[in-house]
Order: sequence, then structure tokens, then C-alpha cells
Amino acid sequence: YLATGDSFHSLHLLFRLGKETVRACIHETTRVIWDVLKLPALTENTFIQTAKSFEVKSNFPNVAGALDGKHIMIRAPPKSGSNIVLLAICDANYRFTYVHVGTCGSMPDAGIFRQSNLGRALESGAMRLPPPTPTRNSSQLWPYVLLGDSAFALKPYMMIPYNLNTHCDNSKIIYNNEQSSARIFIENSFGILTARWAIFSKRLSLFPENAKFVCLACVALHNFLLSSAEHRQYVPAQLVDRVGADGRVIPGDWRSHFTVLQSGGTENTNRTNENAKELRDRIKDYLYQRRN
Repeated sequence: YLATGDSFHSLHLLFRLGKETVRACIHETTRVIWDVLKLPALTENTFIQTAKSFEVKSNFPNVAGALDGKHIMIRAPPKSGSNIVLLAICDANYRFTYVHVGTCGSMPDAGIFRQSNLGRALESGAMRLPPPTPTRNSSQLWPYVLLGDSAFALKPYMMIPYNLNTHCDNSKIIYNNEQSSARIFIENSFGILTARWAIFSKRLSLFPENAKFVCLACVALHNFLLSSAEHRQYVPAQLVDRVGADGRVIPGDWRSHFTVLQSGGTENTNRTNENAKELRDRIKDYLYQRRN
């Protein structure tokens, strides 16, 4: 069901089982898969290990994870939306380190993150990223940060691209390019998920709660397969986007498999503070000096 995207009806005929039996089997099994293989709770060590994975593949200092959201289309039940959002953070090995799924797709990604357990914990200070540390390429102390797109708000724990419409200079262009190169891993993670689990190529005929566990089961199996000895078969090199020697992105094969539903909405990003601006400027100057 997850890998082929077959309907309950086709599976009922293929396995000669009642439709409701097939439905019950799938709903029960997806919940058990998540219960057994679910992502471990985020810890300081999770962020440190994620930063180490980015350190060898990105110039951006101390990346605690790349963040994005994707819409999952469902057949809308009464008085409900027609999609839910899978919000996720990944490391540079395409493994998901955090997922939040089930919020109605009419809400922007930034709002979903703000209302998630992780977003509330980071904003309130109940959870903190690891203290600043030097990186392999710099003896300066760099805070750990999440990388989001322009839909998110700039925060001390969340870096987003510069708005180049207001003031464009070469250092900001370099910063945006480097952040985009680092965020390519979350785009690839969603691309792999969509290409390998064909259930995402169609509108799910499921209630939101059942669709949630379909998403969570696929995320858990995705991480499990990446950790297995056959991970190169699951993610061959040509499947994912990669950055060429000239700095341009070479599209991966996942883009031709299925249409990946784009991230949800945009949000005004004016809610920021001076500390976050100063940190982004500092990272910008560091990346500019490295490039020159």
C-alpha cells in the first residue's frame, strides 16, 4: 500500500480479503510501524550530530537541521481541509530528525512550526540548541541554527535568506546561495520520500488521523532504510539534487518520478529581533570571506 500506492479496492481483490479487513490491516500496521520505528526525541546530541553531517557537505556553520513543510493531499472529510502538512527537519544524510504532521494545510508553514511542540519549546526557552562551538573551518564560536526558507521568521535559532529586493549586494547573494545549498537536503529528503513511497503520488482517501499515520510510517521506514546496508539502493546518487563544481544545482531523478506538493503558503517575516539580524550578518560576512 505504501510503496505502490494501490487503493484499498485493488488490494482487496489482489489478496482476496474484505475491503474493511484491508483497511483495518493498513491502519493498524502503520501505527505499529511508527510505534516501533518512530524518531527518537530531540536532544542536544541530535543537533550536534546533525551539525557534523552538514559540516562535511556545507559551508554553513553549525546547522542543527534544515526545515520545510510539504502538503499531503487528502479527500476532505466534512468541515475539514483537503490537505494536511508534513513539517520536518532533516540532517545532511537525508534522515528526518523531527516531524510534525496533521495540521490543516491552510495554515502557513511558519504558523505550523510556531504551534508545534518544538517551535513552542524553542520560543519559550524550554528547549535550547547546543551552546556555540567552533567548526572544522573556523575557530570562532558559532551558534547552532535551523535553516528555513523565507516563509519562516528570522530568529536567533532560525536563519532565513535575505530579501534581495530591498538591498542586493554580493555578500548577501553568497549567503543566500550557501543557505540554499544547505537546505537542498530537506528538499531531497522530501523528494526521496515521494519517489520511493508512491502513496504520496495520489490524493489519500483517508481521514486526517489515518493519513497522519501513513505519513509517519513512511518517514519511519525512510529512516530505517537509510540506516540499512542497502541504503545505496534506496538512494542512488542520481536520485537526489546535487551542487555541481560551478555551484549550480543538478536536478535529481526524483523530480521526474512524481510531483512533490509544494510547501504551504507564505507568511510575513517581519517578526524578528536585532540579535537574529546580527547573527545572520555575521554568518554572511564569514561566508563571504570564505568565498573570497
